[in-house]
Amino acid sequence: NVAIPGQTTNSWLNTKLFTKVFEAMLHDGRFWMHDWVVKVDPDAVFFPDRLRKHIAPLSGRNGTGALYVRNCGKNPYIHL
Repeated sequence: NVAIPGQTTNSWLNTKLFTKVFEAMLHDGRFWMHDWVVKVDPDAVFFPDRLRKHIAPLSGRNGTGALYVRNCGKNPYIHL
């Protein structure tokens, strides 16, 4: 309920769905063959080529291993 003070979104309602999808991904296992997994909201416009350009220094042989990039405005790689 966005009418509650301090709550600007009700995206938390999708938490169970995202958890089930991630569990299915773990069970399937194919995502391990790729450098990145991107969680995108169904109503988002996503351009993989634009993201690929920005994360290339962090990918594959150039990368430092496991990395989590938060969309919080504090990481230079998320302002695409």
